[in-house]
Amino acid sequence: MTYTMEQVSAIVRMDAAWAKESKGTRAWMVAHIMCESSGDPNASNNVGGGHFGLAQISKYWWGYLFDQYQWNNGRDNVAMAHIVYVKSGHTFQPWAASLACSIPKYSAARKLEDQPVGTPPDVKSSDIPGPTSPLTPSLALPPGYEGLDNALTQVITGIGGINAMLDFITEPGNWLRVAAFVGGGALVLVGLIVLLKDTGTARTAAAVAPGPIGKAVRTVT
Repeated sequence: MTYTMEQVSAIVRMDAAWAKESKGTRAWMVAHIMCESSGDPNASNNVGGGHFGLAQISKYWWGYLFDQYQWNNGRDNVAMAHIVYVKSGHTFQPWAASLACSIPKYSAARKLEDQPVGTPPDVKSSDIPGPTSPLTPSLALPPGYEGLDNALTQVITGIGGINAMLDFITEPGNWLRVAAFVGGGALVLVGLIVLLKDTGTARTAAAVAPGPIGKAVRTVT
C-alpha cells in the first residue's frame, strides 16, 4: 500500500525516537518522505548504490542498518531514518536533494502534528503494520563501519560549513553590517589623522592612504 501524508505522519509520531523530537522536526521528516517516496514503502532506485523505502535510505552509506531492519516496512524505515538523522548531526543533509520539494509540503505536515494520532482524518495505530525488527534501535556501529562513519561525518560537516557560508553571502543584512564596519573603521582613521593635522605625520598619511580615504584626509588637512 502507499501511505497518505496523514499515515506517514502517524508512523513518524508513533516511533519512540522521533517522538522525542520537536513537532517541526517531525514535520520536516514527513515532508521529505512524501517527496522522496510519495509514501510508497516499497520505493527503491539504483542510484548511488541504491535508496530504499519511505525515507529512501542510502544502502551505500547506511548498509549496516539494512541488516537490522526491514527497509520496506514503513515503521522500520522510519526508525532507520532517525538513526540517519542523528548520525548526520541532527540535520536533514542526507535528504538535501528533496529540500525544494519538501518546503511547500511542510505546512500541511506541521498541521498534522497538532492532531492526535488516531483521530480523523488520521489513522489508528492498528492501521499501520508494526515494525519487524526485534532489535532495540541503536546508534552503535557494527565492527568495520567506524571508518565509513568518520568519513561520512567529515563530509556532512563540510557540507554544513559550505551551507553556512552560502547563507552568509546571500543574506543582504550581513553585507550592510560589513559595510558599516568598514565605513566606521575609515572614519576612525580619518579622525586620528585630523588630530595629527599639524604634524608631518598627517601629511605622510594623506600621501599613502588608499584612494577615497587619502582624498578625505587631504581635504581635512
